[in-house]
Amino acid sequence: MRLVMVGILAMLSVTAAIPPQIATAQQSCTSGSSGIGDGYYPYMGNSGYDAGNYDLDLELDVDAGAIRSGTATMTALAETALCRFNLDFNGLDIDGITVDGSPASWRRDGQELTIEPSRPIAAGAEFVVETRYHGTPFAVKTSTAAELEALFAALATPGAIEAPDLATPVDADVGEIGPPDSAADAGDGILILGSGMDVERYGPSMGGWWTATGQIFVAGEPRGAETWFPVNGHPADKATYTLRLTVDEPYDVASNGVRVSLEQQDGKRTATWVAEDPMASYLVTLYAGDIDIVTAAMDDGPALRYAYGAAVAEWQRAQLENLTPRVIRFFDERFGNYPFSVAGAMVVDGSLWFALETQTIPIHGIQIEAPEFGFTRDQIDGPLEEQIVHELAHQWFGDAVSPLRWRDVYLNEGLTQYATYLWLEERDGREVMDERMRSLYERMSVAVRFSDPAFRERATGKDLFAALGDFGELLAPEIQAAVGAENREAVDRMPLAEVFEGLEQLGFDPEGVTGPPPVLTGDPGPNENFSALWVYERGALATHALRVAIGDEAFFRVLRVWVERHGNGSATIQDFIALSEQESGVELDPLFDAWLFQRTMPPFPDDAARGPMATPEAEATPVG
Repeated sequence: MRLVMVGILAMLSVTAAIPPQIATAQQSCTSGSSGIGDGYYPYMGNSGYDAGNYDLDLELDVDAGAIRSGTATMTALAETALCRFNLDFNGLDIDGITVDGSPASWRRDGQELTIEPSRPIAAGAEFVVETRYHGTPFAVKTSTAAELEALFAALATPGAIEAPDLATPVDADVGEIGPPDSAADAGDGILILGSGMDVERYGPSMGGWWTATGQIFVAGEPRGAETWFPVNGHPADKATYTLRLTVDEPYDVASNGVRVSLEQQDGKRTATWVAEDPMASYLVTLYAGDIDIVTAAMDDGPALRYAYGAAVAEWQRAQLENLTPRVIRFFDERFGNYPFSVAGAMVVDGSLWFALETQTIPIHGIQIEAPEFGFTRDQIDGPLEEQIVHELAHQWFGDAVSPLRWRDVYLNEGLTQYATYLWLEERDGREVMDERMRSLYERMSVAVRFSDPAFRERATGKDLFAALGDFGELLAPEIQAAVGAENREAVDRMPLAEVFEGLEQLGFDPEGVTGPPPVLTGDPGPNENFSALWVYERGALATHALRVAIGDEAFFRVLRVWVERHGNGSATIQDFIALSEQESGVELDPLFDAWLFQRTMPPFPDDAARGPMATPEAEATPVG
């Protein structure tokens, strides 16, 4: 972000002719804050300066999952006169810090690294911070394809494995950095990691630094960068990056942006990657190990490059390489040109329960075919295609334009999820997409109804069966037996609480079948910031409602202007509402309030009058 406060600009106009050291002496200096001001995560990021560029020079020990030696150089602009300032940096051993070439003093308090330069930094002055460090980052260890295949083989052999061994193929290795509660189960089998620090103050993380046998890769949202380099770790302060990464041969390493050099000497390989477009710190990544880096080209599009772990199957590589240029062309027509000079993805040889939109090179986990457990190509291809499309759409929504505050995550996930459904509309037809929208709407309506204490007080088994539809009919005999009812009619008359007890005896989480309690899509709270139903899916419905309300021409113009106006920066939901009203000429506060800032469900958007989706200039063209 390149924002400097008006008061600072006025001050600079007065002191422009005064040398920085004299200007510093004429004014008192202050301490930069240990938080950037995010209401959800008060200690995430830091204030007092604007980071412009990070230059990371790291020698990696891939087998140990460690950083042998690292130098992180941040170039920043002081937004006020600074006596001291903070960076986010969790764990690792610091070997020395300089500011503008002079040794600086520093102290650590958990994730907060406070640096005091040898002399104050003048407001408006550019300064350079160099931190030398080494160590083994806080890490998440995940299973490789070989380890997963061995697990599947054991599961397929009766008696070969004990029930306690089935907890998960993914283990969190919290090391010695964090407190015992630094890892917590967020439900649905997803492990959310606190990166060894206070989750309430800093927000959760999916790890940041990941390791698998012979591999290191980086993925963490909303944070994780602080596990491997000192950073102003909030998307409100984006920066450019140069990463000079050294690994032992025969390993290689990929990162964001463009590889500008590759050197081999004394059994080591050094690759330099440059990301010339500003980037939020949680989108910075690397992948080191036995990897294959593939380059390709698009006509009138970005350069393409992919990084694959050694065990990634040819079919997964082919699907990714076939889809990526087609999806980029499709989104180009609707959202404006792809916002960066290079595109592609990485597929790690590791089991992941997520994908992440790491800028210019989204990260995906390996897919394993295991027909006896339902992992066939037919069952994998569809969800994997949507995942690839989703992460590519993020390059426009979330990467090019990032949330100014984490409460604005709708701008990432709601817009991106709807972009995924636009792809389904083009591929399968409007009716299929509309059916998906209505199915989502009905599921949310059920969740809202069952979250109402007054409804639950009077509800019976009949209400639950009505909500579950065909699924409820399939479960009816089992539920009847679990609650000890004589017949289905007796279950219908039972209080809802008793039927829920029956579901729990069958191993079902009632919330899993009726939906989680609603949160505000436009202000979900720090613990529900990535709610699949209420942020992603209701966010997609909110975007669909906007499209229906203003029509396709205005809708796609809004999305194009959004990226043009805020690209390489950060913005808020209020910015998006204002732009939508400006471009459409329609008063939209009631629509956004109903969809983003209320828990009840508005009427389903009536799109009966909407014609086939069109690009701003012409009818949609076939994908290919």
